[in-house]
Amino acid sequence: IRSPEVTLRRTKDGKIDIDELAEIERMTLAILIMPLAGYFTLDESCFNLFSGIHNGRGNCCSISELIYVLGNALGIPVSLIRVSETIDKKKGIAHVAALWWLSDGKTMIVDLVYRLISEPFNMNIVFENKADNWTIRDQDAAYHVHRRFTLLDKDKTISIRYTNIGVLFGLISGQFEDSIILYNAALKLWPDNTFAYINRASSYAKLGLIEEAKRDFRQAVSLDPGLSQRVEELKNAFREEGT
Repeated sequence: IRSPEVTLRRTKDGKIDIDELAEIERMTLAILIMPLAGYFTLDESCFNLFSGIHNGRGNCCSISELIYVLGNALGIPVSLIRVSETIDKKKGIAHVAALWWLSDGKTMIVDLVYRLISEPFNMNIVFENKADNWTIRDQDAAYHVHRRFTLLDKDKTISIRYTNIGVLFGLISGQFEDSIILYNAALKLWPDNTFAYINRASSYAKLGLIEEAKRDFRQAVSLDPGLSQRVEELKNAFREEGT
């Protein structure tokens, strides 16, 4: 790694190449982002970015939004992703992380919930894209925590935020009617938000609206067949509860 003084001089002289620029971006990521892992305490109920910065608490959404703001403010493209499966086989989740796009065409995943900054990788080699769902090609690749994810634009990001707040209202606080309002708002922004369907189905079931719950479960599986196992697990849980 070249010293900052040498890099600065070469940049001013127009002699810096793409590999060196990507190296600077990786160094910037490590210097700026890793200290945040020690600063933030994970709090699933903390969705607000500004209060999270003030209190040192946040969930995957607010922390990833901060990474998004920092990266893009520096001119380094950052995208948010909705993770639908991780290495520990957790599925049916609405977890959010960030992608850091480097100048050499490689990508790094930043996920402070897992205390993770991945090594740079080629997106199209490591993952396969089908209908906007990116799935890891080598399921035995232990070095990648994230197995499946979707790139999020602005509307999808807000939709995920509504979904997660709906979970807070419904499954955590028991305010199922209010949670359905939030899931409706999420689906208006992103009609293919499978996790809004799954969680709305759960709220419907808790309210005894079984036909509505079945409809949403079917819709989630039709959009993403990989969620069928998660849906069956939820159905079995409701049966055991007598719902």
